[in-house]
Amino acid sequence: MDMREFQLLLHCARSQPNAGFIRGAVTEGIDWRTLLDLARRHRVQPLLIRSLKSACWDVVPRKSQVEQESSYRDTVAQNLFLTGELLQLLDILGKQGIATAALKGPVLAEALYGDLSLREFVDLDVFVHEADICKAEQALIARGYKSYSPDEDYRFAFLSYYGQQPFRGQTGIIVDLHWRLANKSVALPVRSAAVWERLQNVTIAGRTVPR
Repeated sequence: MDMREFQLLLHCARSQPNAGFIRGAVTEGIDWRTLLDLARRHRVQPLLIRSLKSACWDVVPRKSQVEQESSYRDTVAQNLFLTGELLQLLDILGKQGIATAALKGPVLAEALYGDLSLREFVDLDVFVHEADICKAEQALIARGYKSYSPDEDYRFAFLSYYGQQPFRGQTGIIVDLHWRLANKSVALPVRSAAVWERLQNVTIAGRTVPR
């Protein structure tokens, strides 16, 4: 790993990037292929383009500009698609009387950056009470989702140990249904009850979502 590109990426990925440092690093000379590959590997491409645009977009090579803008558009489209599905799933589960909280994904992007486009995510995580697992599972199946673990013996062992169940939808969306935040091997796991006690709300697309 080239430390110059990695240090630049670290500065670009901050919530409040140092524009002076970023511009100085870029003007000194950067291997753009290495930088973009690092950003892709660590899933911080939106933060990279945001920081470069605010600090030194005029000195970024045109080829790198085009590549980053294309990647950013793809990220925005995917994030909006996943966010729309999350809101629909929360509505569906709510109509079944199932209390929910959203984890990671869109709610974390909004909470950290106030912008859904600045965090890459590829799946959705929904937290429910353990007593509602079966109802939530049936609601997802009715929506067209299928469990990753159809074998009953494997499914029972997996769910009992990990406290979550992954589903894949017809459009390829992956939803992880959680009722614990850690598997049984964790020495000091967060109690599920503590999650419900400490819920906060975040607003996404004009909707209030518990997280």
